[in-house]
Amino acid sequence: MRLPASIVAAIEAGATVVTPSPQRAAALREAWAHRQLAAGRRVWATPDILPFDGFAERCLRESSEPLEPRRRSLSRVEQQLLWHQVATSLTEGGAQLLTGPGRLAEALRRADGLMRRYAIPAATLEAEPSPEARWLREARARVDSRLRRWHARLDWSDESVPRATAKRPIYLAGFIDFTPAQRRFLDNLGGATCGESPAASGTAAMGSPRLYAASHPVDELEQIARWCRARLESEPRARLLVIALDLEGKRAQLERALLAELDPQALAAGRKASTAFAFEGGAPFISEPRVAADLATLERLVARLDRERWLTWLRSPELGVAEGSWRVAIERQLLAWQAGPIDLATLLTLASSDQSAWPECLVRMMRAARLLDGQLAPAAHWAQAFDQALRSLGTATAPLDSAAWQVRERWCRMLEEYAAASSLLGPVSAVTAVGQLRAIAQHMLFAPASPDVPVLVTAATSDPIIDYDGIWIAGLHDGAWPRPARIEGFLPAALQRAYGVVEADPQRLLARAERELEAWRVHGGELVLSWAREDDGAEQSPSPLLRPWLDDAQHRLVAFASRSPSAWLRQRTPTGSLERWFDSWGLEVPAGAQLEGGAALLQSAGQCAFRGYAEWRLQARAADSLETGIDARLRGRLLHTALESLWRAWRSQGNLRSLDPEQRMHSVRAALAEAAQRFGHGRSTVVARRAIERELARAAELVTAAIDCELRRAPFEVVELEARVPLALEGFALQCQIDRVDRLTDGALAVIDYKTGRGVPVDWNGERPDTVQMIAYRAALEHRAGPDSPGAARVDVAALYYLQLSDGSVGYSGVARDPLVFAPTRPRRRGLDWAQRVAGWDAHLQWLARRIRAGEATVEPRSTVCRHCDLALLCRRAEVEAVLDPDTDEVEAVTDEGADEAAEQT
Repeated sequence: MRLPASIVAAIEAGATVVTPSPQRAAALREAWAHRQLAAGRRVWATPDILPFDGFAERCLRESSEPLEPRRRSLSRVEQQLLWHQVATSLTEGGAQLLTGPGRLAEALRRADGLMRRYAIPAATLEAEPSPEARWLREARARVDSRLRRWHARLDWSDESVPRATAKRPIYLAGFIDFTPAQRRFLDNLGGATCGESPAASGTAAMGSPRLYAASHPVDELEQIARWCRARLESEPRARLLVIALDLEGKRAQLERALLAELDPQALAAGRKASTAFAFEGGAPFISEPRVAADLATLERLVARLDRERWLTWLRSPELGVAEGSWRVAIERQLLAWQAGPIDLATLLTLASSDQSAWPECLVRMMRAARLLDGQLAPAAHWAQAFDQALRSLGTATAPLDSAAWQVRERWCRMLEEYAAASSLLGPVSAVTAVGQLRAIAQHMLFAPASPDVPVLVTAATSDPIIDYDGIWIAGLHDGAWPRPARIEGFLPAALQRAYGVVEADPQRLLARAERELEAWRVHGGELVLSWAREDDGAEQSPSPLLRPWLDDAQHRLVAFASRSPSAWLRQRTPTGSLERWFDSWGLEVPAGAQLEGGAALLQSAGQCAFRGYAEWRLQARAADSLETGIDARLRGRLLHTALESLWRAWRSQGNLRSLDPEQRMHSVRAALAEAAQRFGHGRSTVVARRAIERELARAAELVTAAIDCELRRAPFEVVELEARVPLALEGFALQCQIDRVDRLTDGALAVIDYKTGRGVPVDWNGERPDTVQMIAYRAALEHRAGPDSPGAARVDVAALYYLQLSDGSVGYSGVARDPLVFAPTRPRRRGLDWAQRVAGWDAHLQWLARRIRAGEATVEPRSTVCRHCDLALLCRRAEVEAVLDPDTDEVEAVTDEGADEAAEQT
C-alpha cells in the first residue's frame, strides 16, 4: 500500500485532500499512517483528509455569519424518519401501493437526492403529467415545508457558499467525475484547487491485467480467496484490494471463502471477525445478531405477534433449558389459539393466572413491559425506556469483547440520534417507535473498528487512489460492467438524461467504466479481472471492455489450489497425534425393503453416493424457498398434468394430426385451465390470479411447441401415462413413475420423460452416466414381465428420450436403437450398438444397487454436481472437492470421463 507522490506532496504542503467517499478518505489516512511508521515516526500531525460531503459541511460552518446562522443540517436518522413520515402522509388518502411506506420513502429520497446532485430545477416537474412526478412534487413540497418550519436543511447542496471561504489549498483525489452540484460548490471556493486524472496520480506504470474466466460464481469467489492466500504467503507485507461488483449478494460466500483460506481457525471457531481481511463500509446494523435480538425482544414486549413467532421464541435457547415442562404446556395453549395475533399480556394469561407459578423469564418480561406502558410519547421517552427495559432483562449487561462493545456503543448512539428526532416525529406509540428503530437499523451501515488487515474487500469501483500490491475485480460480465442504466422511477428518463445523470445514460456509464479501468490499471501492482461464464444456468460473456486482452494467452490466470485441510492440521498438531479415519458407510438396507424415491434415488446416488444416502435415507433436503409468482415446482406440475390430460384424449399421433390448429389450441387451453384449477386452490388475490394468467400463457406456448415436435416424429401411439412400475434390484425394490410410454412403428416402446427445467442430462455411456433415471425406467419396463410371469412376452424398449419444455428450448434429446424409427436425425458417427449399451446400463444399475444396499455414502461427486447441491455443509465439500494426497499438498483434479459419443439431438 503506497501513496502516490502527488498526494504525499499535497499533504506535506498542508493542503486539504478531498475524496469522493468516507471509505476512500479512511484508506488514505491509513496509508499515511503506514508511511509515517515506516519512516520511524511514532507521532505525526494528522493530515486534513475529508470526504466531499464532510468537506462541504465544514466550509459551510466556517462561512456562517454570527448574526445569521445557517440552517441546521439534519442527521441521517432524522432524514430517514422525515421521508418516511412524508411517505406515510401521502398514503393516508387511501392510495394503493405495491410496497409499503418504507420503500416509497426510499424511492422518493433517492429521486430527491438525484435532483439535488444534478441541479435539476423543481420547475421541471411542473410540466410532467405522470403520477410519479406528481407524487414527487407533493413529497418535496411537504419536506420543504417542514424544513422551513424547523430552520433546517437536508445537506450542503441546499446552501450557497460565499467566495474565498477555503483557508488552504484543496487537492481533489480519486474523482472520476463530478456532479453539477459539486462543480458549483467548487467554483465558489476561493482556495487553490488541484486534482489529477487517475492515470497521472499513480506511482506505477499502467500495466496489463490478467484475466480469469470462472466456471461459475462460487468458483470465482474461491479463486479470489486462494489468490489472496498465495500472494500473502509469497509476500506477507502485501496489501491487496478485492472489488466485487455484486458484493451485497455474495458477501456471505466470499466471507466464508476468505476465512477458509486466510483464517481457518476463525472459521472453525465460528467467528466472522478476522485479522486477515475486512469489508469496506460495513453491513446493515441489523445484521449484527445482538441488535436483531434486542429489536425482536422489544417487539415481544410491545407488539401483537402471530402465533408462529411466539412458538419460535418459546423453542429458542434464549429461555434456557430449565423451563421445558412449562414450555410444553404453553405451546399446547398456543397451538389451540385461533383468535389472531397475541400480545405479551395474553401470553401471560395463557401461561397461568397465578403469577407465583410463572417462570423467572416471564416475570422479568412482565417487569420490562411495565416500563413501556403508555399510549403516545416522544421519541426521547421511548429511547430511554427501551434501554431500561433491555437492561432489566439482562440483555445489555453481559461481559463484552471489543467488537461487542462497539456494537453496544453504536446501539446507544442510535438511540440518542432517535431521541434527537423527537421534535420531528411528535408523540408516537411504542409499537411505532420499535418499527422506526428497526427501519433505522436496516439502513444504517456499521463495521467494528479492526486492526490493519492485508486484504480489503469493497463494492466500490471508483478510483482506489492508493497503489496496492494487487487488485482483483470480480463479476465483470457484460451484464454487470459497464453498469446497466438505472432509471429512478419518480423522475422521467428523458429528464434525467437531459441533466446528465450518469446512472441513467449508457454512454456516460461506458465512459465512467473506461476511466475506472484506467484507474485500476494504474493503482494495481498485479491486476486480475474475472467473470463467471455461467450463473444459475444462464451463460455470461465477459465485459466488452476486456476484449483487448481476451485472446492473449499470457494474461490467462493459472487456477490456484485450495489449502490442504490435512496439511493445515498437521502444522498445528504434534507429529503422530492425528489418525486418519474415513466414515463413508451408513446403514445397510434390510433385505426385501421398499425404498422411497424411486428412480430419483438411483439418479442421486449415481451423481454422488453421499448425496443419494443423505437425500433419501436421511431425508436431508433444503427447505423450499419462496419465489415470486408461480414457483418452479408448480410450473412443472402444471405442464405434466396438462400433457397427461391431452394424451389421454388423443392417444396417438394420428388422432393429433386429425385436429386442425384451432382445435389443438382449444384442447391445450382447456387442459391447462383444468390443471390450473386443480393446483390453484387458495390463489384468490389479484396478484396471484395475474401470475396464474401469465403462467398459463407461457405454458400454452411451450405445449404448442412440443406438439410441433410430436408432429415431426415418425408415427406412434401412447400406451401408458404416469405409469407406476416396480423395479427389483439387489435385495430391495423401488417404485418408478414414468411420464409417458409410446409404441413405435416397429412395435418397440419409447420412454418419454418431461423436463421443465433448464438442463437435460446428455451422458448416456460414460463411466458414470448422468441419465440413470431413464436407464432405470428401461429396466423397470423390460423386467415387468420377468421371472414371476414366465409366459408373458418380454417388453422391448428401444428408445429413451427427454422432452425438454423450457423457455427458448423445446425439443427431444436422447438415444434409440434406430433413431430413424423415432424421428429423422442427422447422421452420427458409429458408436456402441444397442445391445452393448443395454449391457453397460444394466451393469451400472447393479453396481449402484449394491452400493445403496450396503449403505455406501462416499463423497465422490461428478464434476458439475456440487454446483447446485444443498448438502455442502454436511459433506464439507471444501475439504473433498479435490482428491488430496495425505502426504503432500498436491491436488489431483477430480474429472469425469466424457461420454463416448454425444446424445443425439432431434
